[in-house]
Amino acid sequence: MAKKILTLLRHAKAETGNAGQDDRARGLAARGREATQIVGAYMLKKDIRPDRVICSPSIRTVDTLLGIEHVYHSPLPV
Repeated sequence: MAKKILTLLRHAKAETGNAGQDDRARGLAARGREATQIVGAYMLKKDIRPDRVICSPSIRTVDTLLGIEHVYHSPLPV
């Protein structure tokens, strides 16, 4: 049986929220968008391709996933 690996990835740097703003509506800051490309390139270089992704529906986590998928040039299995 192949060894299973659990990888946990936190969202990239998020925008500062406004007073009264739903926390789930915060997107990524410019630094966070850049970081998704760096993390995605690292994962690709190390041949890390998840069999399954579990992602929160918050904007910043979805944007993090989309940034990494952009590097892979294909969607990851969610």
